[in-house]
Amino acid sequence: NLSLSSADAGASSITDNLGSSIAVTNVATLASSGNITLDSVGNDFNSVVLNGVTGNAQIDDANNITVSGTGSALVNVRSGANNGIGGAFNVVLGNLTVGSLAATARDGTGGTGGGVSGTITQASGTRIHSFGAASFTTDGANIVVNNTGNNFGRVNASAGNAGITLRE
Repeated sequence: NLSLSSADAGASSITDNLGSSIAVTNVATLASSGNITLDSVGNDFNSVVLNGVTGNAQIDDANNITVSGTGSALVNVRSGANNGIGGAFNVVLGNLTVGSLAATARDGTGGTGGGVSGTITQASGTRIHSFGAASFTTDGANIVVNNTGNNFGRVNASAGNAGITLRE
């Protein structure tokens, strides 16, 4: 497990270093009064819990990722984020209350490899509240965010030729 917390309200409250990566096999809990930017190519989180993040949160994962928690601004989560490996990498969304949400499942080449990404799904029994825009993007894989009780300010979804199932 990993727990990172910062009272700094700045644009770089919690960041990873260029050329480095973070690997967490269990749960990474993130709390910050400012922005979180964890966008290194090799980052490998199993599950991320946002604990009252005030600024924007950018979380990139080399493969599959699950995210849940609270944040008052944009939460941008990407699986298969430019890792160069190629493969079907998934995003699983848990209970989320956020200012806005961008969930992207990529094929590991940043969408340039022509491969099919993994899916974006919602964990059973969870709810998503995105007060602003909620955006869901895959490279030709299904998007299933279909639990009762979801609430979105506005929705954008793109899955190529795959299926999209959303419920509010």
